[in-house]
Amino acid sequence: SVDLIIVPGLAFTKDGKRCGHGKGYYDKLLPKFKNAYKIGIAYGFQIIDHVPMEEHDVMVDEVVFV
Repeated sequence: SVDLIIVPGLAFTKDGKRCGHGKGYYDKLLPKFKNAYKIGIAYGFQIIDHVPMEEHDVMVDEVVFV
């Protein structure tokens, strides 16, 4: 079983919305691990106020930034 997934992204909001690389890889993978805690790791400049979301987009549970 998988308990933790570190999710890459180009940009994140503080509440867990993410902008990936546009291929949808993680949006297809993450629903298979419903119980895994998802963390996005970002630099401060990658934290933005708004990320457009579509119905299939998966949010992370927490965003850690430096």
